[in-house]
Amino acid sequence: MNSRMKNRRDFLKTAGLSASALTISGRIGQTGQLSGRKQNDRPNILWITCEDIGPKLGCYGDSYSLTPNLDRFAEKGTLYSRAFAVAPVCSPSRSCLITGVYATSLGTQHLRSRVPLPDEIQTLPHLLRKAGYYCSNNYKEDYNFKDDTMWDESSPTAHWRRRKSDQPFFSVFNIMTTHQGQINGTDDEFYEKYTSKLSPNERHDPAQATLPPYYPDTPVTRNIFFAVLQLDHSHG
Repeated sequence: MNSRMKNRRDFLKTAGLSASALTISGRIGQTGQLSGRKQNDRPNILWITCEDIGPKLGCYGDSYSLTPNLDRFAEKGTLYSRAFAVAPVCSPSRSCLITGVYATSLGTQHLRSRVPLPDEIQTLPHLLRKAGYYCSNNYKEDYNFKDDTMWDESSPTAHWRRRKSDQPFFSVFNIMTTHQGQINGTDDEFYEKYTSKLSPNERHDPAQATLPPYYPDTPVTRNIFFAVLQLDHSHG
């Protein structure tokens, strides 16, 4: 299937319709199932996230990055051309993804905070579990709030395979390869760790990298961009 480019209006319209569908058809009856749908009719949901990446991907027209896996994934799915992050850092964004509420409205916009959720806010795993789904998270949470009742299991070994027979699943896997924590340590250690795994044809000249205008144009910055863009994205 060819890539379908969606603008921001289409994205919000689709998201709104999806949320409405969940609200209307997702009312939970005494059986714990979505009304009007049989247990085995509901789709399984695999949710894969990664962190600290931007549009520096081949599928978005960047010729410097090597991202064949993500490019193939985008070719077979939906590629959004005007999608925006709700926050500039991981935890506030993650709180929005799991609740559907802006971090500035929820109170989760401050990194490394721990806020109580309002009683009227239910997370996506809560809603899906009420609907009979098996919900697993592997394994990062970090929402700036804590709720131990969200998941059937949340750990480095959590998996949908532990669900009951014919039970639909919602399974999250968070890939840490591109997390900015990878740059901890000395610059030489970071550069050696990542570039040592590259084949000769995967190596690009750091001097040719296009840096965002708000980054300092230094050899260290270019080396980090080179290592992250050439390895993390192509092998993630």
